This record gives sequence, structure tokens and C-alpha cells, in this order.
Amino acid sequence: MKPNPDVPFVSLESVKDRLNPFVVHLLAGETRWWMHDLLNACFDDKQVFVCTKTHIHLPWGLPTVEHEISHAVEMKDQSRWLLPDWGMKFGKNWGRKPAGFFAGMAREQRARAISLHLLSSQNEAESSIYNLLNNVHGWGDPAKDFLPYGRFKTYQHLQDWVHTIRATTYKAWSKERIEEEWKIRLRAMQDWMETK
Repeated sequence: MKPNPDVPFVSLESVKDRLNPFVVHLLAGETRWWMHDLLNACFDDKQVFVCTKTHIHLPWGLPTVEHEISHAVEMKDQSRWLLPDWGMKFGKNWGRKPAGFFAGMAREQRARAISLHLLSSQNEAESSIYNLLNNVHGWGDPAKDFLPYGRFKTYQHLQDWVHTIRATTYKAWSKERIEEEWKIRLRAMQDWMETK
């Protein structure tokens, strides 16, 4: 797997002034970061996060570092910690089956709730970080195509579910927990990079 030669990669040092100080703290101590700022352009197969034997590729722009760290710490399945994009599918790769879509929606809302602890300021309720349904093209409108589904009889039921996920996830996490979980995942990446 080779990086896309058209994507400019930069060091953490060169972008750290644009990042939240706590995020810089989480990334400090590891010198093999290759940061990029383009959505899904890190590799030719449109991957964002990729751990190779020489570098850990991570976005600093879109998606944000906060978002990727949040996905990493939310993920309990250790077999996915080293997979490109944490083994998640997006875009057309989601498949358009309701069960997979709503499972992905729950993961995404949990990651966004965790990322609220990493941001310099809280996002307003209208933002898609606070409520992923506000991203109408990615989540809000596609969700309507599956309704009614299971317990989601109406769009309001879905909104209530998303709100509950955000509230309970945010309450369950803190900067201290994020740092503890991130260190475990980063150590797994570093250990793998050191093996032949």
C-alpha cells in the first residue's frame, strides 16, 4: 500500500499550531505522523487513517484529528486498531441495508460525542458534530429512506435515539479516559510498526 503521490503530507510539527493543544499532547512523543488535510485522499483507495511500517497517516483537516482519535478510542475491537480507516466502510461501501446503516450511524454519533471533549469549544446543536442528522446528505436524508425500521417508526424516534446516544456517550467519556484509551491504541500501532 503506497500513499497517493498527489497528496502533500506534512509533519505534526508543521500543523500543531492549527490543532487543539490537547490533541497535540495526545500525538506528542510519536515522530512518525504524516498528516494530510484532504478528505479521503491519503491513499488511492480513498483511505484516511492508515498505519504502515514507516508512518501513521492521519488527517488534520477534514476529517479532523479529533474525529479520528474519537473513532479509535470508541472502538473496542483490537483487531481493527491497525486496519486502514479502523476497518470502517463509508460512502458507497456502506451497502444500503438498514441494519448496517443504523449500526454505522450509532458508531458515528458516538465518535462525534467523544470528539466534543476534544474540541476547543462546544458545538451548537445545529452542527453535525453535535447531531449527525444535521449532515443531511451523509446521514439525515439517507436515514429517511429506511424509515420506518424496527423501533424507528418516525424520524422523531430516530432523532430521540441519536440524542440519547450523544448524551450518554458524552457523559461516559472525559479527556482523561480519552487519553488513557488513546495511549493503548497508539502503543499497539507502535508495537506493530517495530515488528518485522
